[in-house]
Amino acid sequence: MDGRFAVNSKVLSLLEHLTGSEAHAVGLVDPVMGSPLAWSPTRDRLTYISDGGLTVVNADGTGKRQLVPPSVVQANGVQAIAWSPDGKWVAYEDLDRQSSRPPREQGLWRVTVDARVREQVYLNPDPGEINSHLAGWSPDGRYLLYWQSKQMSSSLEADGDPLAAIRVVAGHPSRIVPLMLTYRDFLDWSPNGSQLALIAGSGRETWVRKRLVVTSLNGVLHPLSDAREAVTDPAWSPDGRWIAVAGEPVTPAARASASIPRAIAGRRIWRIAADGSSRQVLTSPPGFQDEHPLWSADGRSILFARIHDGQAQLWLMRADGSGQHRVVDVLSPISSGYYGHLPWELAYDWWSGARQARVPSS
Repeated sequence: MDGRFAVNSKVLSLLEHLTGSEAHAVGLVDPVMGSPLAWSPTRDRLTYISDGGLTVVNADGTGKRQLVPPSVVQANGVQAIAWSPDGKWVAYEDLDRQSSRPPREQGLWRVTVDARVREQVYLNPDPGEINSHLAGWSPDGRYLLYWQSKQMSSSLEADGDPLAAIRVVAGHPSRIVPLMLTYRDFLDWSPNGSQLALIAGSGRETWVRKRLVVTSLNGVLHPLSDAREAVTDPAWSPDGRWIAVAGEPVTPAARASASIPRAIAGRRIWRIAADGSSRQVLTSPPGFQDEHPLWSADGRSILFARIHDGQAQLWLMRADGSGQHRVVDVLSPISSGYYGHLPWELAYDWWSGARQARVPSS
C-alpha cells in the first residue's frame, strides 16, 4: 500500500489522497460494520472479513474475489487476518462451531490471493479448551506467530497468553515468550527481520509488569527494561539501532491508583538502544501524556500522540527529541482504553515504506 489510500472500516469506503487538503471516494465495497481489514504490503489491495468469510478487493473497487466463503453460523468462520510479506498469501484464524457448543475445530490457515490454494497451518488439539489468536507473519514469510490460550475465557485471556511461532510448511509450534498481552502493537520486527521486540508480562494493567524484551524465534529473551518501568508500543528505527516506546516509571501511586487515567498519565516517549547500551527520555512536558511512537522512513523523525485533558493531538519531533511541534490539532476523543491500552492503530498510522527483510540463518 503506497500511502495514497485511507479506509473507513464501518462502510469500507476507500478514499484516495489527491492534495494536502482534498480526497474523494474511488470505490465502495460491501458495507460491513466494524469488519477487520488489512492492506496488502505490496499493492493497493485490501482484504476484509464479512459474515465469517474472507474477501479481497483492489483499492479502486475492481478485482473483488471471495477467498473464504461466508459462514452459515453466526460468529463462525474467519476471526483475524494478516498478509504475508510478499503479498501472495493471507493468513487467517478460523473457528468452526455449532450454536453454543464447544468448537469442533479452531486453528490457523493460509490462502493465496487468487483463492486457488488453501492450506491448514495449525489445528488446535482441543478446540474446546484451547484458543489460538493470529498475531502475524515473520518478515521472511516462513512462520506464523500466534497467541495460545489454554482457557476459552475472555477474562483469563485478558491477563496474557504465551506467544508461539510455527512454520507455515510442515511446522511444529515453538514458544517465544511465556506471557504477554494479545495486542499486535506490542510486537515489532527489526528492519532486517532477524529480531522481534515485544512487551512481555502478565496482567491486563498496562502500567505495571510490562517489560521491553528483544528475541528471535528461539525464545531466548533479552530484557531492555526492568520491573521498575512499564513500557508499551515498541517501534524499531529504520536503521535498527533504536527502539522507541511509550514508557513510565512504576510508582507506588500508579500501582495503588484506582483511576486508569492517573495510572498512565506519566507516559513519555523513550528511545532505547537495541543492544541495551543506552536510553533517552525524549518527551517530558508536565501535564501531558505521550503515546504510540512511529518512525519516519528515513529515521530522522518520530510521530506520536499527545493527550491533555482527554483530548489527543499528533506531534512530530526529531529522533533525538528536539524540534517538537504539533501537526494535528484534534485527533479524536480519547478514553483510557482497556486497562490503559489504547487502540491507536484505529486513529492514525504512518506509511514508512516497505521493509526488505533478510532471511534469518536459524
